[in-house]
Amino acid sequence: MKKTTFLILFALVFVAADAYALTGIGFGIRAGAIANYDNPELAFENAKSVKIDNLSLIGGHVRFSRFPIVTLELVAERSWRDKDFDVKGMTLNGKVEDFMVAANVKYMLKIPVVTPYIGGGIGRHKLVYTYG
Repeated sequence: MKKTTFLILFALVFVAADAYALTGIGFGIRAGAIANYDNPELAFENAKSVKIDNLSLIGGHVRFSRFPIVTLELVAERSWRDKDFDVKGMTLNGKVEDFMVAANVKYMLKIPVVTPYIGGGIGRHKLVYTYG
């Protein structure tokens, strides 16, 4: 079973990567954490603001690099965090969720060793706070 899983992963990463390089389409998975998130608009009487650290993040992107001058990238990410807040002696179970969809365009500069780029994009966030 382990050998089969390894062969499938090897084929997806190394064999399929060559085919996508020819077509100019790439894709990837993103994961990480958003640190020191703070929103002063979400405040209670006894607290300055609710500070939420380390939102978990997962997402993916599709990159189209076959265009003659620029690279187009479509991105979707979801981040979230569950946390208990102490407000006036009561414990509230809170949750923060953010869903983001974006499109970026990059002009890659041709410099040896590094690949800097100039770019811009547009995105949309859906940020939701729930507590109870």
